[in-house]
Amino acid sequence: MRVNIYQVDSEKDINRTKFRDFRHATSYGEIDPSIYKCVFKGFIKGEDLEDVYEALNIYDQDYLGTYQGHSLSMSDIVELEEDIVSSRGATTMKGCYFCDSVGFKNIKFDTDKCEKMDGLRTLMILPHEKPIETRVVDELESWQKAVSRQGEDSMMEVTYPFEDNAVVVGNEEAKLIGMEGNRRFGESIYAGPLFIVNDDGRGGFCDLTDEQIEKYSKMFENPEDISPEEVQNDCGFNIFGF
Repeated sequence: MRVNIYQVDSEKDINRTKFRDFRHATSYGEIDPSIYKCVFKGFIKGEDLEDVYEALNIYDQDYLGTYQGHSLSMSDIVELEEDIVSSRGATTMKGCYFCDSVGFKNIKFDTDKCEKMDGLRTLMILPHEKPIETRVVDELESWQKAVSRQGEDSMMEVTYPFEDNAVVVGNEEAKLIGMEGNRRFGESIYAGPLFIVNDDGRGGFCDLTDEQIEKYSKMFENPEDISPEEVQNDCGFNIFGF
């Protein structure tokens, strides 16, 4: 499931609605998106909103390393980017859902009024998924967590396969520790989570532009089926360009 998570910013919460149920939050009127901040844009494995709740309380799923919030709780908003059909045939429509004391309530919620995630604007590419725009805090620890499988200690690797200033941040040991094949770059195979971000020319990173988001989203739009054998056979190091 492709989901976005929004949580109340305590500094803006003059009515003290954070961690309170739907009845309390709406006693002051409609849910106010301007007091919320986006803390996650990514993918959750599951079939319904309860699976989202479990994933963001247990953190035992792969590739939640960009999550910037607390455990999913009352007053949080889950945005589904697509309709979800469970194995039982139940359908949960795309839209925004308030996490209540029991279950979720579908609400009208203008996410454009929410504060954006912290960090640099990047394009995240995960195995078997389409690219998604998200943000990563520009600190070594945050990048290492982002390219890990489940938040474990990891080593980031930066490669330069493009002709512009965009670079790929990945896990240096992805192939050695059995991460899934992700995309082919020229004749090389990249495994594990990948993030495209800009090199600022001064030894650091900076935001991708609108044009780059569009360009690389189209370039890597289609997930690739790469076998474990192909990943293991491609453990050499190649330098190439598009």
